[in-house]
Amino acid sequence: MHPAHQGRGLGKQVIQRLVDRSRGHRKILLYAVPGKEPFYGTFGFRRMRTAMAIFENPVQAAIDGYTDDA
Repeated sequence: MHPAHQGRGLGKQVIQRLVDRSRGHRKILLYAVPGKEPFYGTFGFRRMRTAMAIFENPVQAAIDGYTDDA
């Protein structure tokens, strides 16, 4: 979300609506921006241990905090 729109509760409304509409599914997967995990945790999302990805630019993915690679 653009910084000018942050703090207005819009993101919270969007995520809550998506979670509400997804009820009844066995799981809901979310790709979060590193550092925003606590925000998503308030909706019941929990960190997974088994997720994996192939990135176009793995070095940048590590720099941005998406992978644990050094």
